[in-house]
Amino acid sequence: MGDEVVLSVGWGRAYGAELFFREQDLRGWNLILSYTYVRSEFSDHRVQYNRTHFAAHTRAGSLKQLPELSWNSNPGLFRVFFFVFCRPDQNELFMNSFVTMNRIAIFVAAIAILSLSFYPVRVHGDEGLRVYISVDMEGVAGVVASDQVRAGGHDYSLARQWATLEANAAIQGALDAGATYIVVNDSHGGMRNLIASEINPAARLITGSPKPLSMMEGIGENFDAVVFIGYHARAGSFDGVLDHTYSSASVYSIKVNGQEMGEAGINALIAGYYGVAVVMVSGDEVFCEQARSLLGEHLVTTPVKQGIGRTAANTLVPSRAAELIRENTALALNGRGRATPFRPGPETSLEVSFLFSSQAQSATLIPGVDRTGPRSVAFAREDFIEVFQLLRAVLLIARD
Repeated sequence: MGDEVVLSVGWGRAYGAELFFREQDLRGWNLILSYTYVRSEFSDHRVQYNRTHFAAHTRAGSLKQLPELSWNSNPGLFRVFFFVFCRPDQNELFMNSFVTMNRIAIFVAAIAILSLSFYPVRVHGDEGLRVYISVDMEGVAGVVASDQVRAGGHDYSLARQWATLEANAAIQGALDAGATYIVVNDSHGGMRNLIASEINPAARLITGSPKPLSMMEGIGENFDAVVFIGYHARAGSFDGVLDHTYSSASVYSIKVNGQEMGEAGINALIAGYYGVAVVMVSGDEVFCEQARSLLGEHLVTTPVKQGIGRTAANTLVPSRAAELIRENTALALNGRGRATPFRPGPETSLEVSFLFSSQAQSATLIPGVDRTGPRSVAFAREDFIEVFQLLRAVLLIARD
């Protein structure tokens, strides 16, 4: 891991300008100044152009000197500068030689920069890797009962320690893969479950609620990969530990464009909206099967327990679950090029089926929400984030 061949499927481009100045017979000398400026860019996995971090410089002097290549802080800029004094009788020789050398250097540099987008490279780690981690609780190893995931409930203090342990395992796995920026979002209930003082300080923690994007608060197109920890199966799943979809007190099912989805699927669509793929998930076996079926065979899954009905499980102990989460997070991030974002379509329709008809009736108080059955409502928007925000409003009003 960390030493695989990576093939880019991006595009490269370079453009610039050259300035040339010549002053003849300056007190018996001729002056030649030449400055070439090239900006290079390449496209990333989201087909957005970014500047490279390569520059080249030359020093004036003997014709035998070649340009010095160096990595520096000038992003995407290739500069070649010549400053030459020469005797009048040597003028043509110097001018022709330096101009030729200047143009050859720029041509070679441009070809090299453009070819970076297509030439196979071998990498160790991944500088600048940004990872987003969303942490739920029902899918954490050892958790099997509702009071374990409810503040003030029996063993809640233990369950939040187990959740923090798994979050830290994912963080360490991201660090093992070369991550330089990690955000962890506490995504369960009131979203104040992870113990902030025990979270690896290499990561930032998003905690508390309400949050505009809820379980995906903080996600954006600046991230390279998403990891789900402690997630659970959707409502109505056979042997899914504590299975539900957002609210076990109100939601029977949610369908997105006709396909039933749980929280993981909807959250993956939010990530896909920003062009980011979910690369690894952890939870019970049923959830992991549902996630892979929805997000693709390249998804790395980490099942930490096997459900025995809804409130019992054959589970790994927390320390062993953490080991696997760390290993699989690093594995998934190193192979993230195989994962594709789960993108919403040009328009998204969403149907919510409630447990009671009164909940559907309450939801229709929101403009744009239509009753489709005794217990169901539906709505559609072109922008998926608007659909998600409307879903949150529907669930809130139905709960009341």
